[in-house]
Amino acid sequence: MRWLVRLGVGLAVVVVAAVLTLALRQDPTEATGVVNGPVVAVSIPGAPYPLATVRGNLILRGECLMLGNSVVFWPAGTSWDSTSQSVLFSGDFDGSVSVGSHFVGGGGFYNPDDFLRGLGEAGDALRDCGTATGARSLVLAYPKLPR
Repeated sequence: MRWLVRLGVGLAVVVVAAVLTLALRQDPTEATGVVNGPVVAVSIPGAPYPLATVRGNLILRGECLMLGNSVVFWPAGTSWDSTSQSVLFSGDFDGSVSVGSHFVGGGGFYNPDDFLRGLGEAGDALRDCGTATGARSLVLAYPKLPR
């Protein structure tokens, strides 16, 4: 009888671990991206925005936007204004940031090998920028929401 209880507990632990793994895993096939000039905007449905503070100078290297030494991408709805060389936010965020300015906002860092699968043209653009600039990381950046 004891072995039956242990078996039941063991199975329950395995089931809970499997469900949590599937629920928390980012499925790259759900992510979508849009390329607008040097701006790459990515949407990952159901994924919360990472809450780290990201900061650095916004630089345009060739056709690639960099935040510090990382290739930067933005939330869905972000676009490029070529006249002012600015990133324009919309959707959940307002405002803009110009090339050459110092940016402080929210976001998070990603390993390109794990993140770029399933993003199509946007993934290709980010991968190409990583290769062209020698960057080893990608950073999602967005303006901090007002409190």
